[in-house]
Amino acid sequence: MKKVVAVTGGAKGIGKAICERFVNEGYDVIIVDYDDAGAKETQKELKDKGHTVHALKCDISSLDQCKEVAKFVEENYGYLTTLVNNAGISPGGDPKEISLDPKLFDRIMGINVHGPFNMIISLLDLLLKAKEKDQVPSVVNVASTAAFTGGGGSVAYAASKGAVVSMTRSFARFFGDTGLRINSVAPTLIMTPLMAERFKDDPEALQKRKDSVPLGRFMDVSEVADIVYFLNTPSFIHGECITADGGRSLSV
Repeated sequence: MKKVVAVTGGAKGIGKAICERFVNEGYDVIIVDYDDAGAKETQKELKDKGHTVHALKCDISSLDQCKEVAKFVEENYGYLTTLVNNAGISPGGDPKEISLDPKLFDRIMGINVHGPFNMIISLLDLLLKAKEKDQVPSVVNVASTAAFTGGGGSVAYAASKGAVVSMTRSFARFFGDTGLRINSVAPTLIMTPLMAERFKDDPEALQKRKDSVPLGRFMDVSEVADIVYFLNTPSFIHGECITADGGRSLSV
């Protein structure tokens, strides 16, 4: 029976790498992203390689739009094997100024916290139907080491990722008896196009960040995808958060 995964923020960066990992494992992929053009570009790239990929535009902070994603899954598959909540925002700028902006705080919470919650509750019944296909339904949430360090560029971002970790554990506690597995991963300092753009005029600051990692390099998006897929694989791991920081926390 075909396995199906929905990946939020799957248009580019970490999300795209996650989509690539899952299609290579034989999954049909549903890209859920507000960036419609980016999602369709990734869809075309993967379809050209012979994979089955769908692209849906969705603002995950809207419960109604998440329900539309569920409607699509219901009509096209009738079940969902895996949900990966990867989408998130972390606006750049002075951390002190950003942290004091109530509107920005609400927007970050809307995407980073309400988003995963909206997706889970909208798709929960479809995830549980995967059991009828002899599949183990799974949710993997992408958090951040900011949940534990308070970093990440703003109070709002750190708070939102802390909420993702706690939400993962709480869903695991209350819904484990349904057969649904849920875990999270907390990566840090990933070399994405956004990172490169942010530090393009300050190579010294970029190097300083790299030097703070005992492994001496940034994390690659494919490594996040590997952990997400590992957590998705049926096992006795449930309600956990895997920290992937290259040993950076050892110096704290």
